[in-house]
Amino acid sequence: KDWLHSLTALKRGNPLDFIQDVSSMGLGLWGMWNQSKRANETGFLADEEENIGLAVGEVVAITGCRSDQTSADVGNVHADFQV
Repeated sequence: KDWLHSLTALKRGNPLDFIQDVSSMGLGLWGMWNQSKRANETGFLADEEENIGLAVGEVVAITGCRSDQTSADVGNVHADFQV
């Protein structure tokens, strides 16, 4: 959420963005509270049957060269890596 934008708009007399941000945060907190009520005595939820063995992950690729280019520490990519 862009709270600075929302607060600036609120000060200018347009409360819609601010109200949307606050209500979104409230719904998120309500959802977390409901999850906490289903937690066991250690504070964790049991995995749902359809989610057992699954994990959520995020992959970020950082690239700097085309595949036919070389980096400073490799003289000949094709010879060094058999590509």
